[in-house]
Amino acid sequence: MKTVWNTSGGRTSRSDGVNVLVTRPEVTLDFCLSEEAGDAPGADSASVVARIVMNPHMAKRLAGTLAEVVGKHESIYGSIDEEALAGGKLLLSLVRDLGVPHAFEYSFKMCEGLLLANRFLITMGKESLGKDYQRRFIELCTKLRAPASFLEAIDRSISEAHMLHIGFEASKKGGMHKAYLEFPLPAPTEPTLVHTSYKWDPLRPERRTIGRYVRYPLLSYQETAERVRDLLAGCRKPGAFEIADEFLRLAMPRLKKSFHYLEVTEEGTPRISFDVNLYSGSLTIGDIRPLLLRLAARYFLSIEDFSARLESVHKSKFGHLTGGIDREGRDFFTIHFGVNPRRR
Repeated sequence: MKTVWNTSGGRTSRSDGVNVLVTRPEVTLDFCLSEEAGDAPGADSASVVARIVMNPHMAKRLAGTLAEVVGKHESIYGSIDEEALAGGKLLLSLVRDLGVPHAFEYSFKMCEGLLLANRFLITMGKESLGKDYQRRFIELCTKLRAPASFLEAIDRSISEAHMLHIGFEASKKGGMHKAYLEFPLPAPTEPTLVHTSYKWDPLRPERRTIGRYVRYPLLSYQETAERVRDLLAGCRKPGAFEIADEFLRLAMPRLKKSFHYLEVTEEGTPRISFDVNLYSGSLTIGDIRPLLLRLAARYFLSIEDFSARLESVHKSKFGHLTGGIDREGRDFFTIHFGVNPRRR
């Protein structure tokens, strides 16, 4: 029999913790909000906002339903494994301890049935780390449990870089750290390597890859569109180029300077993608909302959930458009946005 839920008499409460009390006839859930512990040494305080009492049979059904719902959430939005996500918190703490100026950029990645929104990249000038920049950046990567081979490769090449990037992304399989070396561009007229990336999962050593970001300079819109069309021809679903082209047509007339067009490959994976820096077009996430909703529909994402996410960042500046085939062989697009300079 189908149950019709009447929520008119219900009360909504927010909770950041739960305490479970068990007796033979009952299971009690106390949902609570944490509070400042005041002067009590070593004590945490929490106010109960709701108490639910149920029999053990109902508790078992609830446990099964929650497991199903959480599994579905992770399949759409990425892992919420506490140990994996702790890597992102650790990175933020380590960069804060460096005490150097840096820029903070967000991104979200979309592919079929999956929205990965727990992603960020931190950028700092090499000189901001001082004369011992090499040691300090290597130490940062070491604390993030970068593979020894990556540390050695970064150590060999960092003197040639002028910008350093460090980031985190949560995925369905866990969390990955990313370190990029960005090399200066001496006004090239030929394709030039501008970034080398090192990506690793500290909890799963087999998940690691090195990427190459090659810039193609002085391209016209038509030349850019042709390269993007060829690159997206490998996507499983049709229509990828048409959406990418709408982004380009919207942004390029507004660009205040030449744009950076990059193509990306990763060792040992099918990754092949493009990246176009469109920050100088001064578009916001709100300006590109119709195109983003089309992408969400393309990838069978919840339009209601995605719209709510867009609303929270609609004033943020739209930056990079990335698209192609990812390391898992999936058709994807990534939106980078909201570069925010920070003094520390």
